[in-house]
Amino acid sequence: MANNKHGHARGQGTPTYKSWCMMLTRVRGTGNERQRRRYQGLELEPGWENFTTFLADIGERPEGYTLDRRDNEAGYTKANCRWATPTTQARNTRRRKDNVTGVRGVHYDRIRSKWMAYITACGRQITLGRYTDLDDAIATRKAGEEKYWK
Repeated sequence: MANNKHGHARGQGTPTYKSWCMMLTRVRGTGNERQRRRYQGLELEPGWENFTTFLADIGERPEGYTLDRRDNEAGYTKANCRWATPTTQARNTRRRKDNVTGVRGVHYDRIRSKWMAYITACGRQITLGRYTDLDDAIATRKAGEEKYWK
């Protein structure tokens, strides 16, 4: 691997270096077809083509963490990237394409003709309630995030 001044690219590379390489693979579109479609056109922080700049901006990858984008629709920028645990990343996923509420964990229950709020915590789905008003279901979901995730 090319530049060893930073000490991260020796041998197989450090976890931080591997995360940087994978980020570049996504942004450059050199991954598989699914990745190319998913990451096409994402912005890359100016200077992050250079590992030393990336390292200075975001720091070492803590053990058990991976690179995460706070907003999955935005690019790999200093303001949008962080080191996150698998739990944090699992909670920070895109909404389903068929989600009409704009909020994860809220959907319309056609059988009961009500809006349902739910959350996944401790490995199980918890129903937070069913509501005739969408805003009530959204508020309940937000309260559930505070209760179960904070």
